[in-house]
Amino acid sequence: HMETILKRCAATVEDLSKKEIPQAAWKNCAGVAIINISETGFVVSIAEGDGVLLKHNCDGNSWSAPSALKFTGSSAGAVFGKAKLQVILFPMSQYAFNMLTADMKYELGAQIGLAAGPYSREASLTVGAGGHGVDVTYSYVFEEGAFLNIGINNYFLENVDFENQAFYGKHVVAKDIVEGAVDVPRGKGVEELQAKL
Repeated sequence: HMETILKRCAATVEDLSKKEIPQAAWKNCAGVAIINISETGFVVSIAEGDGVLLKHNCDGNSWSAPSALKFTGSSAGAVFGKAKLQVILFPMSQYAFNMLTADMKYELGAQIGLAAGPYSREASLTVGAGGHGVDVTYSYVFEEGAFLNIGINNYFLENVDFENQAFYGKHVVAKDIVEGAVDVPRGKGVEELQAKL
């Protein structure tokens, strides 16, 4: 399953690289989360998706091994339709990146909430501060489909340990993966994704 996720994410990077994402986001980010989502609903919508998280290595040119992500969400209000979303998150600080590797659900809030197809896009910036640093994250969302969403949105990202364990052949957590504690399987799609990034 991880190979399928990697192929989808590589296609998303290739597709979105041609769109209006500033080169500075790719160059200066601490890492990147790539997510593909399907959302459908009437009055209440359910969104599900998967993706990967990679760290931008210190050399500024290479990327870590990928860690699996799961996306879940729901909306209530004026909701109707079906849509596919491509999402890229750019944590711009090490603190923001560490939030994504934490062993907990990462709440995206309403920033993924979109209004109306058949094709739309949204860019946003979230800034937060905690006791250990500043959380600065750019998010880019591209949507295809006929979907109206005006309401309360709850969206979450979480790391998927069982997916990582199956792919890397041992129990390992997201933080260890992006810090280089795994041997990357060859011919499984990792190199292709890293090359596109």
